[in-house]
Parts: sequence; C-alpha cells; structure tokens
Amino acid sequence: MVDCGVLDTSRRGGTVYTVTDNGAGALAGDGSGAIDYIGGRVVLRPSHMPDAGAEFAIDYQLQQQVVEVLTPGAPGAGGNITIAADNAFLSPAIAAQLLAAGETSFRMGRFNSDFPFPRIDFARSTIQATIALDGKIGLVWLNPSTLNNTYAFAMPGKIAREEGVETVSQLVEKFRADPKMQFAFDMEFVGRSDGLEPMEKLYGFHLERRNIKQMDPGLVYTALKNEQIDAGLVYTSDGRNKGFDLKVLADDKGFFPAYAATPVVRQEVLDANPKLADELNALSAKINDENMRDMNAKVDIDHQAVSRVASDFLKQEGLVQ
Repeated sequence: MVDCGVLDTSRRGGTVYTVTDNGAGALAGDGSGAIDYIGGRVVLRPSHMPDAGAEFAIDYQLQQQVVEVLTPGAPGAGGNITIAADNAFLSPAIAAQLLAAGETSFRMGRFNSDFPFPRIDFARSTIQATIALDGKIGLVWLNPSTLNNTYAFAMPGKIAREEGVETVSQLVEKFRADPKMQFAFDMEFVGRSDGLEPMEKLYGFHLERRNIKQMDPGLVYTALKNEQIDAGLVYTSDGRNKGFDLKVLADDKGFFPAYAATPVVRQEVLDANPKLADELNALSAKINDENMRDMNAKVDIDHQAVSRVASDFLKQEGLVQ
C-alpha cells in the first residue's frame, strides 16, 4: 500500500528535473500536475519539455522504496504527459473509502496510535475507537499480527556490535560523547510535530543542524550500509535492515507508535465466505517482523518476484498446498 506524500518524479538524461507530491494529489517543483493514487497514474506538465525517448523515474514508498524507470507517451493536450506506474498509489484513507464503497473486499490495515508518547492504555482506546467507527460503515477488523512496521533508529551493524550499542538510549550516550555524529532522516520526520523534537525531549538530547542529513528514505539505508552516517531513521520491517547488516536499535523509552498489520474485510464478504475470517486470522498469526524482513529482502535485494515470495511463504507456513 503506497502512502500519499512520498512520490518523486524525475526526468533523467542531461539535466534532472524533479516534481514531488504534497500528499493530497498535487505535484509541484519543476513542473505541475496531479496523481491518481488509486489508478497509479501521474499526469505531469514539466517546466521543460523532454526530448523524445526521455526516461522518467517514479520513486515512491510501499513497505519499502520502489523506483520505476519509465518512458512516457507523447505529450497530450495542454502539454501534459501521462505516466502509468506498476502500483496504485493507494493511501490508507482511500483504501477505507474503497472498502466501504464495495470496490475492494480486503486490505491489510495498520492499528496505530499516531501519538508522540504512546502508552498501552492510549493505544488500546485508539484500537477500540477504530473498530467502532469502521464497524458503522461495514468494515471488520480481524486479529492483528505481531508485525510492527514502525520507525526505528539503525546503525551500521559492525559498528554497533563493536561499541555495544543496542538501544536508542545508548545511541544518545554515544552522541553526547561525540557531538559531531551524523544522523540521517527522511524529509518529513525532522519537521513533524510528532517527529524529532518530541523524541529529543523524551530521550534528553538535541541535534544541531550540522548533525542532521535529510534525504530520500531509501538513501538512508545505503548511507548506513556504506558507513557514511552514524545512525539513521528506518522502517523496522524493511528487508535492507537485514540485507545491509544494519542494527535496528530498541526504542527503550517507547517513543515510536506501534503499527500492527491487521486484516480488514467488508462484513458482507465475511457473510458470504464463512471460512474467510479464520483463514485470514491464521495468516495474520504467521506474520511477524522477522519473516517480513526476510520476504522484503528477497524482493528488494535478491530481486525475486513478489508473487513467488508470497507463495513460498504461504506454502512454508502450511496455509496453502
């Protein structure tokens, strides 16, 4: 499922021009246009028209970073160029609307608190409120998995092992001893009201501008792998954590909210398929951080097809023959 606000479109060859979405479907930068999040189409009017055969890179976020290099068709009316990506840019809110409208039957949602200092009671009340609200529009949340695809800090694995760093608190102590350390973040986290500033308050540290490197989320992993930065913000289920030998640090003060992947199904679909809830709950019970990282690594690093990885997992866990 692709989140809004994470798509970049760049034209390659000679000068690179970039437009970025604003999370609401509008493009801005070296051009203008709009994104069809559901259909996976980008309609772009570049500030400089491309030469014939120019390629466009579509960079967006599923569970991991995806980059597609595509050759668009000829400009249409008004100089607009249409680019069709392999995936729909489907936000959680849009997915819920589609489910409620009966256009899809099932999706994996994420229970989360989205609160700077999550606590068990708050998270439980959020889950209960979500179930109640979705129930009013005919959506049923089944059993959550233990997969928690949340934020985390990571370090190059070799360095973390040599220095015995296991937690964010230990990383903060290391920073106090070496205030020249470099931290990498995506473009959003530093400025979010529930991002870096409240985390600094909770853990008792402060990063100056010279300590912060902001970059595309996918580049954080590469910079960590190459030991170009000391620590960086990652997603816990990303396959590159394992594939690049990164040490994901324990959030020992509980700053980051939990994102538990959970099946969400329309009630009428469950009524028509009496065994479906049990089958999806069985699937949910098998998914966890470790096997999701393994599957993501097979796709991102080993370049195996998603369908093959998913099929192998289902057979391995005895969920299909």
